[in-house]
Amino acid sequence: MLTIRPSQVAVLEEQKLKNTAHDLAIILRKKHPRVFQFYTDQQLVTWTINQLRYLKALDINTDDSINRIINLLAIFGAQFERCTDAQWALDIIEKENFDADQKAALLCNEAQKQLNNGNLIM
Repeated sequence: MLTIRPSQVAVLEEQKLKNTAHDLAIILRKKHPRVFQFYTDQQLVTWTINQLRYLKALDINTDDSINRIINLLAIFGAQFERCTDAQWALDIIEKENFDADQKAALLCNEAQKQLNNGNLIM
């Protein structure tokens, strides 16, 4: 019988995180070239890993929600929801009765409203 130890699972999860970050970094560089123009490839992968860990801690765990929110983080800055002018974002993220996809949709919709009202600067 094959037994996978917790330490092996951790190694596999870390490799999956790195692979996902690498793939997302390629997409982010193409989608947001101005934002990441001064990042080396490794710096962008590291930034992406940090954002993925942050989102995991917030229970943002579906592919769609991760992709949507990581684009917001790219545009507005890492942990932008913690800025004094972005309390609306923190309120959405901290909603316990919403799942990851609902939070992502609310964040994207509200970010668009904030941009349209001139409350967020890109």
